Amino acid sequence: MRNAERMIWSDMEVYYTYLPSVLIYGEFSRAAVKDTAYLKTFAGTDQRYTKYTCRVAIIELPFFLAAHAYSHVKGFPADGKTATYSRGIMLAGLFYFWMASLVLYRYERRYTTVNIVCITLGCIVLGTNLFYYTFYQPGMSHVYSFFFV
Repeated sequence: MRNAERMIWSDMEVYYTYLPSVLIYGEFSRAAVKDTAYLKTFAGTDQRYTKYTCRVAIIELPFFLAAHAYSHVKGFPADGKTATYSRGIMLAGLFYFWMASLVLYRYERRYTTVNIVCITLGCIVLGTNLFYYTFYQPGMSHVYSFFFV
């Protein structure tokens, strides 16, 4: 993907922010993210929070850790914002997409033919927003929801 370092933005960054914030910076630091508008401060303190849940971050955790380790080994900046981390998130989206497709294939295969199953999967991928959210915005929760549902 061209400009992979620009992939983590908007809601994708809000979901992702738990990973660099907790594992690299130790808090919801402004250094952990590009867009700080959604980081709110508790009244009377310097403690920051986000209203989004950490479910997507937990799902992306193994891929973040792999990207973080790779960054250390190769000498890249281990700040959570480089293209290496974006590629880790892309791999997470692809992994959960293929796993969900495999589970759905095996389930449907019990009841119908291979051709019908392939047509069904093709219709799901191409007839919904799943293709877009898998290949263009894998940091959003959609592809992970597809896997878990």
